[in-house]
Amino acid sequence: IIKDELLKGRLNPTEFENLIGKLLSSLGFENISKFRGSSDKGADIVCLYNLYGIIKLRVAVQIKWYDIAKGLIGKEVVDELLNGMMKNECIMGCIITTGDFSDETVEYVNELFQNENIIITLINGDKLASIIANKGLSLIK
Repeated sequence: IIKDELLKGRLNPTEFENLIGKLLSSLGFENISKFRGSSDKGADIVCLYNLYGIIKLRVAVQIKWYDIAKGLIGKEVVDELLNGMMKNECIMGCIITTGDFSDETVEYVNELFQNENIIITLINGDKLASIIANKGLSLIK
């Protein structure tokens, strides 16, 4: 049901970004900075994950509200995120979408990790809905 609600368009892009910011905060991320439009440099959100007070990991997040009818998320979005990671000095990246990723995109992310040790996590609509449900976050404005 949550995935259906995400895709029904009840949230505009700004509200969807706010929901993702709220979700990241509930998962323990700190210093969540949101960027809009051309100022995002390939990252909609840059945040820190504080690992037990020992290590702080800077993470770039690309957010894509995406109707599955438009197709799958392609590897060009990964390239945008890589640009955002570099410009924001992030060591990890994450793409969060209401849609899904092409096989080519998944393979590309796996190759980046295997060949260059670049860590990018892909969260599709099903996984996002599951995380939201487990955290008990509300999709209501």
